[in-house]
Amino acid sequence: MPECYARSCKLSARPGQLTISCAVPVSAAWPLQMVETDGGIRAVDWVWCDAASGRAGAMVPLPADTQSVRGRGIEVIIAANWKMNPPLADAAALAVAYAADSFDGVTRILFPPAPYLVQMGVRLDGTDMLVGGQDCHHNASGAHTGDVAAGMLADCGARVVLLGHSERRADHGEDDALVATKAAAALSAGLDVMICVGETLDQREAGSAEAVVTVQLEGSVPAGIDASRLMLAYEPVWAIGTGKVAGVEEIAAMHAAIQQWLAKRDLASVPILYGGSVKPGNADAIFGVPDVGGALVGGASLKAEDFNGICSAGARAAAARS
Repeated sequence: MPECYARSCKLSARPGQLTISCAVPVSAAWPLQMVETDGGIRAVDWVWCDAASGRAGAMVPLPADTQSVRGRGIEVIIAANWKMNPPLADAAALAVAYAADSFDGVTRILFPPAPYLVQMGVRLDGTDMLVGGQDCHHNASGAHTGDVAAGMLADCGARVVLLGHSERRADHGEDDALVATKAAAALSAGLDVMICVGETLDQREAGSAEAVVTVQLEGSVPAGIDASRLMLAYEPVWAIGTGKVAGVEEIAAMHAAIQQWLAKRDLASVPILYGGSVKPGNADAIFGVPDVGGALVGGASLKAEDFNGICSAGARAAAARS
């Protein structure tokens, strides 16, 4: 390994990993190495470099932090769901832009594509932004080609996993029972869970939106779940990526119904995020709705200026609630 590990190096801890960074120009990655830390000689999972910043480092596994994502007592949760976007170079630039800012009273979570989890975790090291997985398998291991176990996400630095998104339900035929089984697997692996619910346009126009969401909650949320490990995201399917946004009255009515469902199960402290074409221009109004605990942001999270604008609105909402 280059002699940079003998000089100009910084150690920083994150849940599940230790990053040792060196401020020297590099242009390639190195193979598996051993490195000496305060905790003794440890095996390095992988060694990384960032040609843009000229920084190099190594990730060393540490015992996972089991504290809930919400254990920090922060009021508004804003999550960026990148879905199957963007190219790695753009993702790296976005993460650097995210890392440049922080927002009082806001917990930020990034759900990148699974192959980018480690890279984004490194670029967000030392910030208040957490990384999570977009999905996980309900089994801990096995012959499941193309799937990712919850424990693998945790090994890559994830703290939370997104489950039951409408695109997973529609594209992969996932039902409520499967979502609940995945949630149980994630909890067993030490991850918090963010479970998505929401109705289609036909269901809303038929007047059955609240009934549909209630059925999803009943089937998707594991019985006896610890409230501190759960977040919900209400995303009307007809508003995801369409530019359409549910009206303030519609959001308020649905979030109130979900809150009532939670309260009956001793889960009243669970935050309910809103998702569906959230933008800087409508975020203040959305965060002003009772029972809205944050936002799950899709397309707008692919532009740092837009995502930061939503986070600024979240900080204003958190200040108003304190």
